[in-house]
Amino acid sequence: MNIIGVDFSGAKSDQNTWMAQGVADGSTLTLTACQPISRSELGGLLAGTNVPTIAALDFPFSVPQSFATFWTPPAQT
Repeated sequence: MNIIGVDFSGAKSDQNTWMAQGVADGSTLTLTACQPISRSELGGLLAGTNVPTIAALDFPFSVPQSFATFWTPPAQT
């Protein structure tokens, strides 16, 4: 089974996202990669997995203003 861990940066630039990847075989996890990755490369990697995969994504605690506005429910009257 593929295991992927991603640490996203909250920066607007796409230069601080890191990915660790490994293979779980029974009770052993073997690390196969640890590298910076662009968001588009990560999207392609996740979309292209053809084996069972678990991905853990660490998102920042902030979101863009436009998303926060969209997600905020209307005020109750």
